[in-house]
Amino acid sequence: MSDYESIEGAAEEFFTSDSEQYSDATSTSQANSMQEPPKKRAKKRFVKYRPEWELSHHNICKVSEDMFKARCNLCNKDFSIAHGGERDIKTHEAGAQHKKNASGRAKMATISSYLQPSFQPEVAKVTAAEVTQVYHAVKHHISYRSLDCGIKLSKVMYPDSSIAMKASCGCTKASSITVNVLAPLSLQQAQEDLKDGYFSVCSDASNKGNIKLYPLLLRHFNFSFGVAYTLLDFYEDAAETATAIAQQITTKLHNHGLKMEQVAAYCGDNASVNYGRHHSVYQLLKGANGDILPANCSAHILHNCAKHAINGLSMDLEKDELSAPEVPGIFKILRNNLKDRVENLFFGFQVHSYLVSHDSELSASMKGDFLKFMERSLKYLEKWFDFSESHYLAAIEPCCLREPLTFQQLCKAADAVHLTKHLELQHLFNEYSVIVPAMRAVAGTDLPSA
Repeated sequence: MSDYESIEGAAEEFFTSDSEQYSDATSTSQANSMQEPPKKRAKKRFVKYRPEWELSHHNICKVSEDMFKARCNLCNKDFSIAHGGERDIKTHEAGAQHKKNASGRAKMATISSYLQPSFQPEVAKVTAAEVTQVYHAVKHHISYRSLDCGIKLSKVMYPDSSIAMKASCGCTKASSITVNVLAPLSLQQAQEDLKDGYFSVCSDASNKGNIKLYPLLLRHFNFSFGVAYTLLDFYEDAAETATAIAQQITTKLHNHGLKMEQVAAYCGDNASVNYGRHHSVYQLLKGANGDILPANCSAHILHNCAKHAINGLSMDLEKDELSAPEVPGIFKILRNNLKDRVENLFFGFQVHSYLVSHDSELSASMKGDFLKFMERSLKYLEKWFDFSESHYLAAIEPCCLREPLTFQQLCKAADAVHLTKHLELQHLFNEYSVIVPAMRAVAGTDLPSA
């Protein structure tokens, strides 16, 4: 047998044995697979977000719409934690972008460093100092610009004071404090004082270029400060009619919780729009409250009288204050003085000496002019001031205490100003009895019995 035939026989024997072994193994595995059931593949579970991760990872929070995700507040990014859980969080934190954002955040100041605590004693003292300075400026009519300069000067004068060094109040800040702090507080205190009391209303028009402004002032009594004045409003109104002014006064009082029944008097100048007999502000207000008294400007009448008859005046009219009970006495003295001068043709010592030293014709002409001057002044005074005993000023004149005041005079004065329906006579008598010793000391005489 040749070598070729021996090699071919060996190869055939080899492949035959391998195929038989492979067929035997295949048949054996098929038999085993038919005998054993197939194994089930295990399901993979996703990891949900856990709140306790936030204790160790401070920049991580939950994504509300997906429980298998977490949000990094530092990177402003959502990422999945479904497969690795906390390991995914650590992987994210190990990333280059997260490390870069963390480094930038560490160098950045937080907003809390710019915000002051809700209350600091020193800050409160600085604020109180600024508000006090603004109140002082408003009280004494100092400009905001001068106030700003004064506060800057305080820093130079008191360098050892931390309050003075920290205080600052420019024009804008001072205006804001006045409008938003002092003005509302002033109105609130005035409304508390006027809640159940009486007050007089004062109004007048003021022109600023083509703008017409109206201040509305209230005059009332405060048990702590005495007679007080409150600027209730300062408004603009192009109309200057009696109806418009009266309507504005009524509306402003209503807006501040005050009633027309509380108004005791209306104050204004002697213009016809304020005190005209038929149609005026006073007449319209009196239609709403019949007890309102006219408190028109007596100084205006005195000014005109002084302008026409200055030589007939023998009293000081330039007083700082003039109470209502003093007015009738002053006007009576003025009228009597003018009457005496007219009746006796006396125009003053210097005028008399001058008339004697000149010819009779010139003296007679000058006397006629002086007499006409005096008569016109007396006529003007009697026209514009009510000297009748029925006027309310005549009824309250005894309150000046030039002579002893009786209880009957006090009741008459209360009735003249329409207060009897709001008072009890028994209480009025008790108060009268309390002030009798003081009146005795003022009057200097024994008071008659009530």
